[in-house]
Order: sequence, then C-alpha cells, then structure tokens
Amino acid sequence: MAEGIPAQIIDGYTGLLVHSVEGASLGIRSLLSQPDFVKRLSEDGHRRVNDEFLITKNLKRYLLLLLALDKPREYTIVLNK
Repeated sequence: MAEGIPAQIIDGYTGLLVHSVEGASLGIRSLLSQPDFVKRLSEDGHRRVNDEFLITKNLKRYLLLLLALDKPREYTIVLNK
C-alpha cells in the first residue's frame, strides 16, 4: 500500500512524483515550459482534494454507512457531490 505523498498524488494527473534531485529538476523544467499542463494539474488536484480528503466528505460517508447499517431495508442511499 502506498503511503504519504504517493497515496495523495496521482503522477501526471494531480501532480508529479519524483525520486531524485535530477527528477525534480526535470519536472520543474517541464512545468515551466507547459503552462496548460500546470493549469490542468492544479484543477485536477483541487478536485481530488475536494473528493477524497476533506473531513466533511469523509464524515458524510461515515454517517451514511452508519445509517445504512442501522436501517438496511428502509433507505436507498445515494452519494452525490
């Protein structure tokens, strides 16, 4: 299981993962030369944080799970944004 930053960042989608100083240098140069890519990373990263890591989202999931366990046949539970 991935831990820390690799669990949070999807390489090339929400950020760039590097494994060395040289990799960081190449990544920075790539970002500086591709402003549209930077914009997309920023938007996708923001969306991922909102969808996966905010405590309010996790609390909603937890409460809906408790509701479903308490009344399994009485409710249809739909998760919307």
